[in-house]
Amino acid sequence: MAVSTETLRTVSDMIYHRLGIVADKSNMRLLASKVDLFLLRNNLTEQDLLRRLKDQRFFEDFISVITVNETYFFREKEHISLLPKLIKRERLLKARILSIPCSTGEEPLSIVMELLESMGSTFRFDVVGVDVDKRAIDIARKGIYSRRSVMRVPPALLRKYFEEYNGAYKVKTELKLKVKYYVGNVFDVSFLKSLGIFDFIFCRNLLIYFDTKKRTEALNNLAQIHKSGGYLFISKTETLLGLVVPYKREVMDGVIVYKRV
Repeated sequence: MAVSTETLRTVSDMIYHRLGIVADKSNMRLLASKVDLFLLRNNLTEQDLLRRLKDQRFFEDFISVITVNETYFFREKEHISLLPKLIKRERLLKARILSIPCSTGEEPLSIVMELLESMGSTFRFDVVGVDVDKRAIDIARKGIYSRRSVMRVPPALLRKYFEEYNGAYKVKTELKLKVKYYVGNVFDVSFLKSLGIFDFIFCRNLLIYFDTKKRTEALNNLAQIHKSGGYLFISKTETLLGLVVPYKREVMDGVIVYKRV
C-alpha cells in the first residue's frame, strides 16, 4: 500500500504546525514509508488516519513511530565536560539544567553523571528532560539501555551508576531519580513556563529539523525560560547564524556556546 500524495501532504502540514518539523524532498520518502507502515500495523485507512490525528493522544502515538530517537551516552561530550567549568566560573551555588529534546534519557543522565563526578555530591542541581515522544520518555523513566547506548560510558562510571540487566544495562535508582522527565513541545510556551527558569539549556539535534521561522520561534520560546547570562548548547552541526534571537556566540575551550543576553 502506498499512501497518497494528498494524505502525505496533509500529514506533513500537521507535523509542521504542531512540531515545527519540516518534511522536504529529502525526507518525504522516509515519511511516506513510516506512514504506510503505521497504517498497515494499525489496520487504518488514510481517511481513518486523518480523522484520528486530530486526537492529541493518537497524535502522540503516531509521532512516536515517525520520530528518530537514536542516541547514546556522552554524545558530543565536549559540551557536557564544559558544563562544570561554566558553573564554577559563574560561581553558581545551584544550577538548573534543561535537556530538550532528551530522547530516551541518555543526555540528561550523562549531565547528571558529569556533575556528580566534577562538582561532588553536595552541589545542588536540578536536571529536567523533555521530549515530544511519549514512548521515548517512557523508556527514559525505565532507565534500561542497550550495550550500544552505553558504549562511551567510562568503565568506572558504568560500574558505579549501572547494573547489568538481561544483556542490557539498568540505571541505578539513585541516578535515575536525579532527572525529572516530561512529555512536552518546544512550541508550547505555557508548558515551558511551567518548568521554571534554567541556567543551562541543552537543545541539541533539534533545530536541524526546522526551517528558519520555526528555529527562531523555538529559540525565542526557550529564551523565555532561560536566565539572563545562562548558556545554550546546540549540536556542532547546528548554527544560530542569521536568526534574530537573544543569544550571543562565545567560544570556550574550543567549544562553541551561546550566551543568553
